[in-house]
Amino acid sequence: MKRAALLRQARTPAAVVAGYLILRALFDMLSEQHGLISPSGSVNTGVAVLGAAVIVLRLAVLFIVPALVTYRLVTAALSAAGDRKDRGA
Repeated sequence: MKRAALLRQARTPAAVVAGYLILRALFDMLSEQHGLISPSGSVNTGVAVLGAAVIVLRLAVLFIVPALVTYRLVTAALSAAGDRKDRGA
């Protein structure tokens, strides 16, 4: 597989990781400034929703992205090995 094709396949996982890092930094900043729960006991809904999105993205980054990248690398390696075998090299 060509280098450009491998980079094209890595674009989506890289975007997920970048999105997670940006949202995590934003969540850390907002929760430090405003807190998740106010002293009166009311929940800051915006920060809570952002926290839920961060948790979902974190699970994706920890479990789905590595599995997807591994699958794509193995598929590319097997495809390259099959191409070499077909050419008789």
